[in-house]
Amino acid sequence: MEYTPVSGIVNARIQYDKTLEKYFSSAKGKEYQDFELVGDAGMVRLKINSGDYSTYFADAIDIQFDGFQFENFRTQRPHGLFAPKYYTLYLRIKN
Repeated sequence: MEYTPVSGIVNARIQYDKTLEKYFSSAKGKEYQDFELVGDAGMVRLKINSGDYSTYFADAIDIQFDGFQFENFRTQRPHGLFAPKYYTLYLRIKN
């Protein structure tokens, strides 16, 4: 399989995840316990319109913006009542 770089300008909402290093949860009858955050360190949420998604991101393996290389690590989420108008992508910094 051959990979072809594609570039362009895309209007997007970008949210860099600045979560705490630990989350807290509780279970019935137990005290609050903390556990380490797994998999979300360095996560970025990117919301784009459906046209840009199909042009640039639908088959993308690596995504680069703001000087960083990212990779998809969750399934994209479409937004729209009858057809997707926007997509949310969850990316993380590629090591």
